[in-house]
This record gives sequence, structure tokens and C-alpha cells, in this order.
Amino acid sequence: MKLFTPNTDFYDNIYDKGKYLLAWRLSISFVIFSIFLFSLSIIKYSVIDIPWPIYLTLFLSTALLVILKKQKKYKIAFWTYITVITALVHISLNVFVTTTHYVDFVWMISSILLGFIGINKKTGIVLTIINVFGLAYFYLYSIETTITVLAEMSLFSKVAEFSEMVFSLFVVSYLMHLFVKFNTVTKTENRTTNIENSILVKEIHHRVKNNLQIVISLLRLQQNELKSDEAKQQFSEAINRIMVMSLIHQKLYQDKSLAEIKIKDYLHDLSSDISSLSTLTIPIRINVESQLEKVGLKTIVPLGLIINELLSNSLKHAFKGKSDAEISISLKTLANDKFKLVYIDNGLWDKHTEEYSSFGLELIDILTSQLDGTFKRNISANGTSYEFVLNNVDLESN
Repeated sequence: MKLFTPNTDFYDNIYDKGKYLLAWRLSISFVIFSIFLFSLSIIKYSVIDIPWPIYLTLFLSTALLVILKKQKKYKIAFWTYITVITALVHISLNVFVTTTHYVDFVWMISSILLGFIGINKKTGIVLTIINVFGLAYFYLYSIETTITVLAEMSLFSKVAEFSEMVFSLFVVSYLMHLFVKFNTVTKTENRTTNIENSILVKEIHHRVKNNLQIVISLLRLQQNELKSDEAKQQFSEAINRIMVMSLIHQKLYQDKSLAEIKIKDYLHDLSSDISSLSTLTIPIRINVESQLEKVGLKTIVPLGLIINELLSNSLKHAFKGKSDAEISISLKTLANDKFKLVYIDNGLWDKHTEEYSSFGLELIDILTSQLDGTFKRNISANGTSYEFVLNNVDLESN
């Protein structure tokens, strides 16, 4: 073990390692500095007359080195330094009136920084308040005496005070260095954690999408075994609904954002997939317009299922006898986190097909309720239109 770089393997956390190292190096520095001041003082004073703060500093810093070595508890060292430095500073301000006290203000800053870095934010704030009250007392009751009594300083006093000032500035500089270092480490760790979490979430979305694709494949295999056209139709509808959710997870792991989906791209892909499964032999044109750029997960699932039901019903039941199929999907932003979905097709719906698609309409009603919305349907000779007013529930949550 080197003198200024002790072994810190007994701590797992980099912050605990750094704080232990700080406490150890401060103790070593205080021992060295107190020995220096003792050596300097012995030139002028006898051993008995050497100022007591030097003995106190030497004794405490040595004792704390032993405690750090044996018990590995750095908080004991920080609490001791904070308490002693704060007490000595205010004793010096109000008792030792023959000094300039410049160094006392630097030590005051040191004790506050030790509180913030070595213990916690609450301790630093409490120390700040204590020192503010101590300064108030000094300016109210002691500063006039200090100014009156302060005499010309001897060379010895200048050297001693200069040495203490340099040492206290060194302590403050080292504390600030550690603060910057901890801050840099925190940012690096957060960046690394965010990257790891992003990769993990993308992997989860990728696996969910693959699992849903397996479910779709199994349903299609089972569908091929069915004899009833109605059962096959129901399987197709179930497959489409699963495909809606599979496409959501696909978009999430392909995009940089893990919580939002580019809605226009999603609707283009969804409508393309659904129309590719249609048995219609006429041209199909689907136009998508959106004022919404991205939609969160709580909104996109019911919204995607609603559009799936509308597209599926239109492609199955609305274009019999038509020479072409035209579908328009538009999303418009409204006030208060609401948006409007307008769906229009140029198909013809008769009574039979309305009854046949009753489950789809019931599902649309349920999904609309999930988005705290309302909708109305209009069937005319020119086609069918749906107009929804829906809440962007992700924005409401935020």
C-alpha cells in the first residue's frame, strides 16, 4: 500500500472508494502539515508554548488514520474534520483577535465542501447555515476588537499564516477536484446505464415481436386445417389483431425512441400489411395524413387496433361491385391533449355486411372508450366515414 493511495478493494462502489481515499489523504496531509507547523513553531516557542491547535490537529489526524486503517469507516473522519474545523474557525474568529482571519474563511468553505462531498447534501446545507450564524456573530460582536487590536505581523506570523493559507487552499482545490471527478463519473455511469437499458429494452421488443410472429405462424397453420370459411375468417381477423401489436414492437426496436412510435410510418406499414392480405382483385389506394408526429405506447395499441378493424372491415365488406378501393386515414391535433381520427372509404355497406361486422364495431367501441373518446359513423352512397375524437393518454400521464 502506497502512502497516498491505500487499498480500497473492500468497497465495491466507486463513490465509497473515492470518499475513503479523500478521508485518508486529508488525514495524511494534516499529519504532515501539523508536523511542519510544529517544526516551524519550535524555532520561536518552547514545546509547552506551541499553540494547542497544532497538537490537536496532529493527534486527531493520526488517530483518524488508525481508525481508517482498522475500521474502514470514512464517515467518522469526515464528521470529525467537519466538527473540529467549524469549531476552530469560530473560536479563532472570536478569540484570537491578533490574526487577519483570512485563512478562517477558507477553512469555513472547506468544512462546508466536506459536508456536501463526504457526508450528504443535508449536512452541507446545515453547515452552511451554522457558518452563516457564526459569521453574523463575528461581524456583530468581534470584528471591531479584531480591527482595533490587530498589530503589525512578525515574519514568523506571516510565514505561519501564509503556510496555513496555502494548505487550506490546497484542501479546497482537492475537494473541488473530487467534486468534478465524481460528477464526470456519474455522467459516464448514467450514459453507460442508459445505453445498456436501451439495448436491453430493444432486445425485449425484438423477442416479443418474434414471439408474436410465431403465434401468427401457428394460427396460420391451424387456419389451413379448417374446413369452415367462417372459422377461417375469424382466424384471419385474430391474426390481423396480433399483427397490429407485433408491428408496434418491431417499430420500437427499430427506432431510436423506445417509448414512442412515428405514427405516420406505422400506419403506412400497417395499412400495407393488411391490404396485402386482402382477397380483393381491384386496385387499393390508402392515403395516410397525420399532424401527430409520435404517439406513446398507451395510445398506439388501441389506436392501431381501431384502424385495423376499420381497414379489415372495409376491405372485406365495403367494395363488392366496386372498380377501385380508396381509403383515407387522417389524424389531426386538437386542444387539451386530444386528437381527431377521420377514416373514409368509398365503399358500399348493406344491411348484411353491417350485421356481419358487428363484433368489429363492438371492439371499436371498447377501444375508443380506452382512449376516453367518442366516435360517429356516417354511411352514404359515396362511402362510409368514421370520425373519432380521442385522448392522447400518454400525454395525460405525463
